[in-house]
Amino acid sequence: MFSSVIHHKYLLVVKLRINVKKYLLTGCLAVAFIFLNGKVRSQTGDSTRAINFPLVHEGLSLYDFAEVRMETGKTEKSPADIIKRNFLPAKEIFEKDEFWLPDSVKSFWIKFGIINGQSNDTTIALVFDGAVSEAILYKAEEGGLIRIGKTGFFYAVLARNVSYRDNRIDLLLKAHSNAKYFVQVILYNGIFLTKMPVLQNFVYAEANAFKYEKGVNRLRLLWAHFFSGIFFMFFVFGLIKYLVVGKDRSYFYFSLMGLFLFLLAFCQAESPPLELPWFERIRGVELQNTLADIVFIIQGLFILEILHLKTSYPRITRVIKWYFFIKLLLILTDKALFFAHNDIFIVGFLDYYVDKILFFLLLISWVVYLATMRTGFYKFIFMGALTILIAFTLMFIFAYFGLGYLLPAWFGGDQRESLYHFMHIAYVADMGFYFTGLAYRDRQMERDKILVQEQLKLQQIESERAKAELRQQATELEMQALRAQMNPHFIFNSLNSINRFILQNNKTQASVYLTKFSKLVRMILQNSQASMITLESELEALKLYLDLESLRFEYHFTYNISVPKDTDIEVLKVPPLIIQPYVENAIWHGLMHKEEKGQLNIDLTQEEHYLVIKILDDGIGRKQAAALKTKSATKHKSVGLKITADRIAMMQDGNGNESAVTINDLVNPDGSAAGTEVIIKIPVLYE
Repeated sequence: MFSSVIHHKYLLVVKLRINVKKYLLTGCLAVAFIFLNGKVRSQTGDSTRAINFPLVHEGLSLYDFAEVRMETGKTEKSPADIIKRNFLPAKEIFEKDEFWLPDSVKSFWIKFGIINGQSNDTTIALVFDGAVSEAILYKAEEGGLIRIGKTGFFYAVLARNVSYRDNRIDLLLKAHSNAKYFVQVILYNGIFLTKMPVLQNFVYAEANAFKYEKGVNRLRLLWAHFFSGIFFMFFVFGLIKYLVVGKDRSYFYFSLMGLFLFLLAFCQAESPPLELPWFERIRGVELQNTLADIVFIIQGLFILEILHLKTSYPRITRVIKWYFFIKLLLILTDKALFFAHNDIFIVGFLDYYVDKILFFLLLISWVVYLATMRTGFYKFIFMGALTILIAFTLMFIFAYFGLGYLLPAWFGGDQRESLYHFMHIAYVADMGFYFTGLAYRDRQMERDKILVQEQLKLQQIESERAKAELRQQATELEMQALRAQMNPHFIFNSLNSINRFILQNNKTQASVYLTKFSKLVRMILQNSQASMITLESELEALKLYLDLESLRFEYHFTYNISVPKDTDIEVLKVPPLIIQPYVENAIWHGLMHKEEKGQLNIDLTQEEHYLVIKILDDGIGRKQAAALKTKSATKHKSVGLKITADRIAMMQDGNGNESAVTINDLVNPDGSAAGTEVIIKIPVLYE
């Protein structure tokens, strides 16, 4: 029984312990449920502390009053249910009003409320600390959001709520109103929001804006306009030189570089008419970076052109140009994706890392290559490239180590300016060096041109001397030709013929022969005084010669001279005795050895700009004449014909027209020789 009692007590103790554990577990679960339930209600419920107007002090931070939410999307179109989404007090997420958002956060939402207990409408300013990329202010009304303003340096001036400030939005508070506001801050890589925005009275915000305008912005705009004017002068100068100097690509690229530097400086001044609301994302840092990259590409093309690297290093030049093309393509692609609010990591990686490495390597290679040829105008191109290399290196150091505060306010007043004025000064020096180099090159080219002209003058003088010598040789050749025309054998045989007629008591024949002979000699002497005679005089002398030869050979051949009626022989000019050597050769080597009576035809025609003379005989032909080896006149004939051929060649050189002598052997149907045809073509010349 005792054991049963003990057992019973033991069971009671065990049950009691089990019940205690159940109660304790139930109590813990209840406390946890109450705690968690209260926490959830604090997240889903509206725990926003309203800000009472007027403000307690200027620069009232939203840190103590606002709730925040972080989103991974950055579209400007607000989600329809953003009002119903969970917001947490900023003080519970951030220990103090200094925070660092992770890269995954693309949109940072801020919710706050303002109560205006005054009886009149008023305006206050929402101001962000430093620069902000994009910020859009919404007002909650009837279960939705109404956009009432936006700002940020990614927006054009006229698209902002306050055109002259890129970190401020003004909002109107109605009298006796209690409104809730949502601010969407759109973040981008490398652009951070480190503090909550503050509220300022409108008058106080305007006073700060005036102070900034007077102390920083006005000076910045003054310098921007000053630089834009200088770059525009460079553009105009390069364009004029390109159009005047003869399409020199160096001046073309110099002009383009000046144009895009002008646009870069003008873009910073943010002056109309470029500032249009629908150009929102074409201004600000993105446009400045794009223009700066294009300036670098054009500068590279300028250096390639002025150094003529395409001739010396064609493959390297081709690779560099492909790099410029790919760089430009990446720039346009990156900006298109940026404007469309779509990020592609590979484009950004290539643009911000790989491209920067290639950029510095290319700059260093330019400077090293130009350092090896610092002569003439190349030293100015070297100094320009060295200036840009030093400037970019310093800008990288200032930006990477955050040393921008060492520069004056107008050098880097805010994130948007980011040392651009410093680079403007470097580019002015760079363009000045290039300008000096081009002027030095033009002066050098002008000197070379003068030297070439002097050399051409010397060559022209030498050419004139050579022509004078040729003319002297021509005169001597003409005299030789005139002396050689009258064959001594012909004179001797003519005198013997006269003597034979006298001995035969044939006074009539002797008188006729002597008269024609003396007339021929007189004409030859007269014609020797002129380099060109009329065709009429030439044919008259030729007839006298043929009559004498026919009479001497007892009319062993007959001749016929044919001239078209429309040929003006009284005006047409030919060299003296140009036909006689070939006629004499036809008589002595063709007709003299023929047994029967021969025929000699001389036909003159005019074909376009040439006088064509055909001398046709039905003699024994050149082959049989060579076999007979008539040595009596062979040597003289070869010399006479050579001199005549030289005279025709001189006519060709002197007049720039064709002159030629063609000799054709005529053949009978049975294959026997039928004679010889000589064709002479000389230019048509008139008085």
